[in-house]
Amino acid sequence: MVASHSLSSGMNPRPHLNASSILSFILFLFAFCANSTIASASPATVQDNSGYVADASSVAVAFGSNVTSGHVIIVAVSTYDAQTISTPTDTQGNSFTQVVTAGTSGAAVAAIYVATAKSTAADTVTCAVNSANNIHCHIYEVSGITATVDKTGTSSMAGTALTVSTSASTANANDYVFAYFADNHSGATYTVGSGYGDTQSSIDTSGGDSGFSEDKVVSATGTQTA
Repeated sequence: MVASHSLSSGMNPRPHLNASSILSFILFLFAFCANSTIASASPATVQDNSGYVADASSVAVAFGSNVTSGHVIIVAVSTYDAQTISTPTDTQGNSFTQVVTAGTSGAAVAAIYVATAKSTAADTVTCAVNSANNIHCHIYEVSGITATVDKTGTSSMAGTALTVSTSASTANANDYVFAYFADNHSGATYTVGSGYGDTQSSIDTSGGDSGFSEDKVVSATGTQTA
């Protein structure tokens, strides 16, 4: 995602922070392939949720309704960099695969995991770390995509104007794009970027850490930016 406290004429609006001085942000951007085996499939977020704890070794976040078999579950987790993030688990017993992780020493570490739901049923995802600390856990159920990642992008930045792009042009015109942002310094708040939606924000104002996620479906190939 992009965070900005000011806009230039002719530029698309970008997410912005309410803090005047921000340090050590971790940003992820993913483009997931549309599922060509589903007739007339169009990627769409079915439901999403998030949660956090200020000082614990795990946090459980439930979907509001049943998850559908074959849909992709995306889990974004972040915490303090000194912690080790465990692979998420859920009540359906789905198998999660890590697609990326990155961190900044003394600040935040984050990771993204995906799984394909093996049944249609209620589902609660548990995010965990090796010892008690802050944990942010964002969960998304997405239809019309596979767990195959087309392109990714990561960035670690300081400041109040931030951006992340895929490392190369995407190959599919109708990719689902997911962005996640982690902060372990300011407990920042965010505004959704132009064209993005389905936002989730978790903010620990007492501890100065936060997580933010957003997504969109694109209509053309190219380098995707959030």
